Amino acid sequence: FLKNSGVSEFRIFTDDDIRGRSVAVALAEELSAFAPTGIIDYEPVRRQLPNSIGKLDPGMLSVEQIQLLLSKGAQIFRL
Repeated sequence: FLKNSGVSEFRIFTDDDIRGRSVAVALAEELSAFAPTGIIDYEPVRRQLPNSIGKLDPGMLSVEQIQLLLSKGAQIFRL
């Protein structure tokens, strides 16, 4: 579905653990053949959030926090 969606780029936003990172890398390898693909880089994310959080995952973030992070654009994604 994603490969045929016609999007111009992919941004992979997985959990910040070993399994999440390995899934992100596998997805990026597959999807990068179809469009530029970025993987979430949690280090800048940690710096943008107001409190200190250990392991992160998208489900822990509020809508406002995700909007803040996405407003930072490519700074939080590794291409």
